[in-house]
Amino acid sequence: MTQLRAPYNADTTVAVLPFQRRPEGDEIVIGDPSRGAFLALPKDGVDLLDWLAAGDTVGEAARRYESRYHETPDMEDFLAVMTAEGFIAGDRPREEPHHHGPKGRRLRKVSLDWISPAVARRLTSAPVLAACLLLIGGATAIMLADLSLFPSTEVLLYPHGNFAVLSLTVLALTLGATFLHELAHATVARAAGVPVTLGISNLMYVMVAQTDISGLRMASKGRLFLAFLAGSIVDLVSASLLVLTLFADRHGVIAMAPVGREFVGALLLSYVFRVFFQCFFYLRTDLYYLVSTALNCRNLMSDTETMLRNGVLRLIGKRAHVTDQSGISRRERTAIRTYSVFYIVGRGFAVMTLLTVFVPIMATVVTEFITWTSGGRSHLTPLDFVLILVLMLGVYGVGVVMWVRGLIRGLVKFGRTVRA
Repeated sequence: MTQLRAPYNADTTVAVLPFQRRPEGDEIVIGDPSRGAFLALPKDGVDLLDWLAAGDTVGEAARRYESRYHETPDMEDFLAVMTAEGFIAGDRPREEPHHHGPKGRRLRKVSLDWISPAVARRLTSAPVLAACLLLIGGATAIMLADLSLFPSTEVLLYPHGNFAVLSLTVLALTLGATFLHELAHATVARAAGVPVTLGISNLMYVMVAQTDISGLRMASKGRLFLAFLAGSIVDLVSASLLVLTLFADRHGVIAMAPVGREFVGALLLSYVFRVFFQCFFYLRTDLYYLVSTALNCRNLMSDTETMLRNGVLRLIGKRAHVTDQSGISRRERTAIRTYSVFYIVGRGFAVMTLLTVFVPIMATVVTEFITWTSGGRSHLTPLDFVLILVLMLGVYGVGVVMWVRGLIRGLVKFGRTVRA
């Protein structure tokens, strides 16, 4: 057996800290949800850890490994990694891990552990979920039977009401709905008793809230799928209630003024846009995590980006800098290649949306502003111009800045690789 440096030797016993486990493809994920620490190991590595936890000395565990697998384990490296990851108690205190969002950006996060697990279990029970699905199904059937109920985007201009007041009201309700969406993810996680945090990041140029439910990684796939879909279920339930409101108004059950229909229609559109956005799984949306989990690809997007970067490096003759992906299974490589098509097309679509939708909208606003300042007639008031500026800078402007900053950092890093 390899000679071990202090503090480990063949007669040493180590303190293995409690951990959970869950099979994932050809590996086993071990984790401590209380501190958000997870590690994928082959079965033989988990066997080693189990033997050490049962009280075997380092030497005894190594001999059992040799007897079962007919190989000599590198105990020194194994113990060093397990200690660094916090699964074996070491002499030095382990530094608390930082939480990062996409691309490694550090996020400011707040805890949602105030959600009671007992209450969360009741809210995610089978009867509650069945009632939600029944409501969604009923509203969908009503909408399909009368497509004219679906509002046009013209309601967003509020022709029968005050644009500024109604826009701010809808924005406030939309932010509240976003919090409920994230709270739904958190509720499923809290039902399993794992810690949850909420942070702010960006998906390309859109600023988003993100709930960290990584503690559920040790849960069953069914629980994980429910956690990923919970936000969209809440959005669809809310949208269904708005559809029923418009249906009741159409058939005389209630009577709304035109501005009321526009207000409800604008809210309905905001929910439809949010659910539609989740389908852009070339970004790290809820649906992306559901797909990657279903395919047992823990690093689907990262591996896809690495594969595409390798392709570019080969194309420009920098094969020496290509990242080795030979350790990825054939099944995962097939999934990565398929996903790369959605990644490229989707990212291109998002950029085109920015250029063909948001940029023209801003151009229209600028034109209206110039018309107003030159004494011409504009349907927008000075307050409307101020509001639009604040919304665009505050909601999309921050997202664009974060996205561009990430692109620049990525390009700088890639440039250094190419020049090396």
